[in-house]
Amino acid sequence: MTKLLLRLACLIAALAAIAAAQPAHANDEEVDLGIITLKTRGEAESVRGKLNSGANFEALAKQVSEGPAVSRGGRVGRQKVKGLRAEYRAALAGLAPMKPSKVVPIEDGYAVLMRFNQPRAEPTAPPPSLALEPKTYYQPSVAPARPVSPAEVEDAPVFMRGRRALMAALENLVVGDFESAEKNITEARGYNPHDEATMFMQSIVDGVNSGGLRKEAAVTFGDGFLAMLEGDVAQAEKLFGKAAADDPRLWQARLFEANMMAGQGRGDQARALLEALVAQKPDVAEAHLSLAMMSMGEGKMGQGKQELERALKANPNMAQALYQMGQVAVYEGDAGRAEGYFKAAIAADPYYEEAYNDLGLIYAHLGRVADAEASFNKALEFNPTFFPAHIGLGNLYGRERQFNKAVDEFNKALTIDPTFAPAYYNAALAYVAMDMWADAIRYADKAASLGMDIPPDMAKDLNAHRR
Repeated sequence: MTKLLLRLACLIAALAAIAAAQPAHANDEEVDLGIITLKTRGEAESVRGKLNSGANFEALAKQVSEGPAVSRGGRVGRQKVKGLRAEYRAALAGLAPMKPSKVVPIEDGYAVLMRFNQPRAEPTAPPPSLALEPKTYYQPSVAPARPVSPAEVEDAPVFMRGRRALMAALENLVVGDFESAEKNITEARGYNPHDEATMFMQSIVDGVNSGGLRKEAAVTFGDGFLAMLEGDVAQAEKLFGKAAADDPRLWQARLFEANMMAGQGRGDQARALLEALVAQKPDVAEAHLSLAMMSMGEGKMGQGKQELERALKANPNMAQALYQMGQVAVYEGDAGRAEGYFKAAIAADPYYEEAYNDLGLIYAHLGRVADAEASFNKALEFNPTFFPAHIGLGNLYGRERQFNKAVDEFNKALTIDPTFAPAYYNAALAYVAMDMWADAIRYADKAASLGMDIPPDMAKDLNAHRR
């Protein structure tokens, strides 16, 4: 999952003098915030003292906090400073990263805050001749790779910034730099405290830093992960297997080894490995999820549903398991239950673009056009390269006979993936509906060249308009 926040276009005259006295970024500065809330000042001062002595904020929050986001170690993620209560803004002013604030009295007790990111530096004015180029997130997939500037990282969608930080942590892990890996994971969690991939990687880095896992095994796991991302599934399987053999406590390696086996068509071996893992560690929700996905892929929806229920018993807030339960409900024809599960997945991970997309499909099925449009657009807000949402919007507009808008969405999808045949086909249908036969023929021919079957009746009509 990106969050493209709207900026204020102007300030009312009554606030102009106040705004002029503030730094240029004061209205939109973000803080990666942690909060520990206690009942008494004495408890809060004690926690503050422990933090000043080097105690881990998240571990301490889980132990003693009575405030928000306890299950996430008090991490509430990135917040607009201007949106915080006045007492919090005052406590954060000048606060260095990773240092506790003074104790803040609030109506529910006392709070200790921590900033996990650097305060934004005062911007320097660009030379008058420097013009900022407008950015687009719809780059063709064939565009050459190029370096990413710090300014672009700052302007990138939240989803992308979090994933970049996570990939940086993976690169740190591969070279054995676990201190930097921890910093990058902290940054990634600031963008999305709910991201399961980040929490998964954090469990490995924390295990090494605490002495609970062997560093060499974790490095090998990182090598396997990179091989997987590069599409070398066989090499990834070998590396995950080696990591698990080097340190049997690294259950994450065994999980991924099984997933690589399944990806190569060795389902029986993968299932045996996963079942051995859940027998040893029944609370590993990820293993139950993998078993569920295997069963569903084999058409055993009932068995898959049982494994998903086990995953949710181990981790009730597992967004992927909630999302897959929504898929099961779709398969069973229960749109209302599917809607509920997709919403629950979004509550567990607010940047879950697939859940927003499929919620849009449910709304479209139910005839709730405005809700469907909003849900598809939300998916694109969090990840502008998620082309299925453009397809969903195109189909929605097509059903509403807004054919020009439909074609526009299909073309946006094709800008992201120029080989997706159904987008060409659907655009051809829209052009047929508008009697734009030359365009319909061009798009239908492209769809056919990519392996899409054109229905005989449609082919006959297209041939009748060929010149």
